[in-house]
Amino acid sequence: MPFPATPRYFLNFRNSDTGLTPTFLFFKRADTFVPVSPPVVTELSNGRYYFDWTWSTSADPDIVFQVDGGPSIPTEEVRYISGGLSSRDNFLDEPISQVKDDVWTDTVDRATGTKGDFVEHIGIQSDAVDASTVFGKLYKARDSVMGGTGLGGTGVDIKTVSDSVGTAQTDLTDIKGVGFATGTDSLAAASVRLARVLGMIHENSVLDQTTYNSDNKILTGRMRIYGPSTGPSRTGKQNADAALAASPGVYDTGKLAEYAILASYVGSNIATYKLSWEA
Repeated sequence: MPFPATPRYFLNFRNSDTGLTPTFLFFKRADTFVPVSPPVVTELSNGRYYFDWTWSTSADPDIVFQVDGGPSIPTEEVRYISGGLSSRDNFLDEPISQVKDDVWTDTVDRATGTKGDFVEHIGIQSDAVDASTVFGKLYKARDSVMGGTGLGGTGVDIKTVSDSVGTAQTDLTDIKGVGFATGTDSLAAASVRLARVLGMIHENSVLDQTTYNSDNKILTGRMRIYGPSTGPSRTGKQNADAALAASPGVYDTGKLAEYAILASYVGSNIATYKLSWEA
């Protein structure tokens, strides 16, 4: 803000308080309380009044005041208005090179990082990573974490990398072992097989459609394994419960695998037992 400057200040009484002649009971410097010649108060409209005050420099002392709206106003809360003025009341509309002087009211340069540092030490977007500005330090910290101009120094940002995960640009070469080949095996496939293993030890499994011999030993049967599902969403246990309720009918929601049981006996001893994956 260039000086001298003459901002406008407003006094608000009641909406019906028109035609008043407000007077200053005091108008003084805030630092020494020495009286200063007050400005002229002008009516605007609807109980709103204003006055102008000229600041010669940004170092002018602040002003404190009290205004009396007049005896026609019955309540003290409205009749008397107290306030203060400052050369720093106004928005700054000027280049950064001048803002620093107005903010700190001096032109003395100080070392970066000290109290009262200049505004331009924040920096600009084009600052290099070795710049002493705040932006420069942020860029340097970013490159230390991400490795140069992007993730791993490749110039690729994190979002681009995340979008590429799971595509042909990313495979399991570094973590695969013998027999774990990209394109035929995957972590998803391993997860499905693990769920089937849990089912083989009877987690969320349903055995039905059984037949028995005369000694009440199982001859045939159907065993199904269930996991979570969507639309409607159910847990593996809920799907197993629903399959049991629908037995001996078909229930495929959340079904991970279906096995057929076939057993034979010699006397009271089991001779053969087969558990085959049907679906």
